[in-house]
Amino acid sequence: MSFSQPAARSPRHPGENNERRPLTEVRPLIMSKHEVFCTVGKKEVIPMEMPKVSDCTVSDCAYNTGKACHALAITIGESPDQPVCDTFFQSSTHGGVKGATAGVGACKTADCSFNKDFECTASKINVGMKSGEPDCLTFRKH
Repeated sequence: MSFSQPAARSPRHPGENNERRPLTEVRPLIMSKHEVFCTVGKKEVIPMEMPKVSDCTVSDCAYNTGKACHALAITIGESPDQPVCDTFFQSSTHGGVKGATAGVGACKTADCSFNKDFECTASKINVGMKSGEPDCLTFRKH
């Protein structure tokens, strides 16, 4: 099975050409607009965007610095009706990628009106403490 990177609309970096290359030859990139690539069967790779974590007030999380989440992606939903941030953990050192803002990689909260096939369809989310737990404050029960 062989997958290839889609031809870019314009080069991402100076000197990078737009030809298709097998993914095994592509260096991983951190993409500033929360782009991810997914495959559809054996078809080409399709770019998608993850919703951004626009604000996180959970100050004691290892990924939080200045109300911003610096994990590359977070997972929401401890159970179908609890929109807890599963990525949250406490540490004396900060983690994540400086300058990056987290996207929502997965949402397991099936009762949320923004959840479609375990993907978040909100344009952005806010995370904060609710009932003593770090929750997705954008959650809307349907």
